[in-house]
Amino acid sequence: MTELEAFTTPPAPDLQVTALTATKSADKFVYAATVSNTGNDAAGASTTQLKLDGVQICALSTAGLTAGGSTTVSCTGKPRSGTHTLVATADSANVVAESNEANNTRTTTFAR
Repeated sequence: MTELEAFTTPPAPDLQVTALTATKSADKFVYAATVSNTGNDAAGASTTQLKLDGVQICALSTAGLTAGGSTTVSCTGKPRSGTHTLVATADSANVVAESNEANNTRTTTFAR
């Protein structure tokens, strides 16, 4: 008789930035990041970091998320004229043990 073992992936959250925008509002820009938990377990609270041209501009408290849940965090800034790169990183301090730690960042470019 052969004994078979069933292997399943243990439940774990997976935080990702699924949307990132820089929207002009009067003389400023609103930077918004949607953080989603695409894993199969709840994620605790974390911090989402936004960098503009390599410099941190926001460290935003991000509430815990159920599996499949998402939330949008935002801040404002007034960049100089020119083309800019905005980078958002979910769980930037790596406090949430995730199934995939390599997919937490999203990048977009915009011009002022």
